[in-house]
Amino acid sequence: MFRRRSSASRPLASLLAAAAVALPLLLTPVPAFAADLPKCVTQGPRQVGTLDPNDPGAPAPDEGPQMDRDQMLSFVAGGETPYGLDGNPHVYTNAQGRLAVGIGFELDAPDARRLIESVDADYDAIRSGSKVLTPFQIRVLFDVEITAAETYLRARLPSLDSLSGNRRAALMDVMFDAGPDRFDDLEFQAMINAVSQGQYSAAAMQLKRSEWAREASFRAKYDADLLTSAILCYVPVPSTPNWFPKRDPLVDERIKALTNGAAYVTGMIESGGHTSPTYFQRYFKSEQTCEATFSVETHGTSVDLVINIECRSSASPTR
Repeated sequence: MFRRRSSASRPLASLLAAAAVALPLLLTPVPAFAADLPKCVTQGPRQVGTLDPNDPGAPAPDEGPQMDRDQMLSFVAGGETPYGLDGNPHVYTNAQGRLAVGIGFELDAPDARRLIESVDADYDAIRSGSKVLTPFQIRVLFDVEITAAETYLRARLPSLDSLSGNRRAALMDVMFDAGPDRFDDLEFQAMINAVSQGQYSAAAMQLKRSEWAREASFRAKYDADLLTSAILCYVPVPSTPNWFPKRDPLVDERIKALTNGAAYVTGMIESGGHTSPTYFQRYFKSEQTCEATFSVETHGTSVDLVINIECRSSASPTR
């Protein structure tokens, strides 16, 4: 989970009024975007887990397929739960022994109650296990947290978008799980400095030295290897450690049929500022349309998150 603080809600209407771009509303009976992560590179001596120990920083002859942003979301979600982007609607205990729900959303975080309630869920019932999150609620919370993680990471590493897809995925995975406070540790600062200079082997070494790596173990080792080589080796087999998805993950399911016949579409609208865009999801049922809008702002080592949900009655979703 991305550790963060939240601010007071802002009116949904004012956020939407500032929108510069709106995406069309779409419905489909089946997932429109469904693809596995890039497959493991099978040629060349350098693969994740089999790097040359004598020269781990040398360029790989073939870095192989690179993740796009949608696949990065699958990759990060797979690190949090075996269910990938579907998430776990039930409360569960994560690898650190803390209560979580959805896609790594920790229920003991300072603003967890407010964010859970902001997506129209009962915090106490979710925590006790008497109620579960809907697919829409799971995805809103994940989109909020992954966007906050990416926003903060980009603030610390302006060259983020120039990195290969797999290296960006590794760094996003670390930021999402470790949180911004950890990035003030000397090891993380050294890692960011090394990445900014293209010294990926040194960056991976600093990552492995961090306190988070001692906690995350296999996940940290995988991210460090991916940071060094930029080669993704994804082999979904039953013996894979628990943090990995137990099934092939889907890329960002922008349009997805839900079990109750509803569907949602997610996208982004600009709200008049490069550093604090507003993001939205729309959720359709036969009787109502709901819009979840959230914004992300960074302040030093803290991140403000704002979620607003507004529903209105509708005879049928608009195509």
